[in-house]
Amino acid sequence: MKNFYFNIGCFNLFNLHLPHHTFYGNRSYSNTDYDNKKDWINKQLSMMKCNFIGFQEIFSKKALTEIYQSNPFYKNYQLIIAENSTNLPQVGFLSSKPIIHFQRYEDFPEESLLFVDDKKVPITKFRRAVLFAEVSMNSQNSFYFFVCHLKSKRPLFKNNENSKDPKSIALGQARSLIIRTAEATALRNIILSKISNNSTPCIVIGDFNDYPLAVTTKIITGSKPQKRFKHDEKKIFWDTLLYNVKDIVARKSMQDFSYSHIHNGYYE
Repeated sequence: MKNFYFNIGCFNLFNLHLPHHTFYGNRSYSNTDYDNKKDWINKQLSMMKCNFIGFQEIFSKKALTEIYQSNPFYKNYQLIIAENSTNLPQVGFLSSKPIIHFQRYEDFPEESLLFVDDKKVPITKFRRAVLFAEVSMNSQNSFYFFVCHLKSKRPLFKNNENSKDPKSIALGQARSLIIRTAEATALRNIILSKISNNSTPCIVIGDFNDYPLAVTTKIITGSKPQKRFKHDEKKIFWDTLLYNVKDIVARKSMQDFSYSHIHNGYYE
């Protein structure tokens, strides 16, 4: 395969919706709020100048289409969305190259369902559907792209729990982690179904809602083979191992740090 050079972006749009459309209860944007949000997003896209972008938190495909088609750099790009059966925001993928086909995943693969002590964990769907796309880079080569948005670290409370109670917060955080772990496992299984025993490059773009070295992130990327393994055994692992962009950038940089946002005073 020849070398390819392109820019990839990951962009959480923070609840992009059209004005006067409610989301998360009674929240909505005024015309001014919407215009300001569109302008800000468009400025970021102009600075990014990406060939491929994975988006999160899209409530309205029309809103995102208005934004990217008004930007001369992205005028001829193709946008696809993974629609949810719920009212949660969706992920999307913007491509400068032809999309051969795409697929949304909401149900977990049967083989990825979790059991603990022979009891099934009752989580069988992604809260926000995962998007898969195969993109034609040229007449001979294609790439696989996944876009995902895993469950956040925000505590998931039951109706009778006090969101300010430390015990309830701990329980809520544990529920969110269990969901995120189940989603990561299901996504890993879907990725394996695409990349095993073939040489098509695969790129996973998303808001993982966790750290690069977190267990949930490592589930998605796969584990490196142990040092004591024989070479042929290691090749089985290498065939399906994804490489974290953070590690790639760190090897090329004089400084070993990277972050994409600041949350509660922490760079993450």
